[in-house]
Amino acid sequence: MSAIHNSREHTPKSIAKMTASKLGKKHTPETRAKLSALKLGKTHTKETRLKMSIAHTGIKFTPERCANIGAATSRRMASTAPEIRSAWAKKANAAIAPEIRSEMARKLNASRTPEQRSEISRKGAHVKNHVNRDIVKAGCPHCEGLLS
Repeated sequence: MSAIHNSREHTPKSIAKMTASKLGKKHTPETRAKLSALKLGKTHTKETRLKMSIAHTGIKFTPERCANIGAATSRRMASTAPEIRSAWAKKANAAIAPEIRSEMARKLNASRTPEQRSEISRKGAHVKNHVNRDIVKAGCPHCEGLLS
């Protein structure tokens, strides 16, 4: 290619034509396998993951988006066996590096008031002591709705 063509840019019309020509094109199984092999085993560095986490902090989702995410998660989880879901949770928890876990906890606690943190702690104790054991206790404020 000559030097004169190096600084040329595509016009919006030519960009639209190129985009339209690629619409609906599906990769063959061989190509998909090659692309998968290229990405296999590559992970983001700890610094990059932390930067991505910080970049996404504070992003507010619309109620509609939250509903869509919840519906998709419910459908996916409903079709997955409980023992597989618990294995996923254990694996995901173990995969988080301690320094990233502490940074996540620090960010999470910074956004909550002491009252909210103690309420979360009480609910966690409630789940551990009552819900997981199928116990309904008369004096527990979290069990009161279950007594009726």
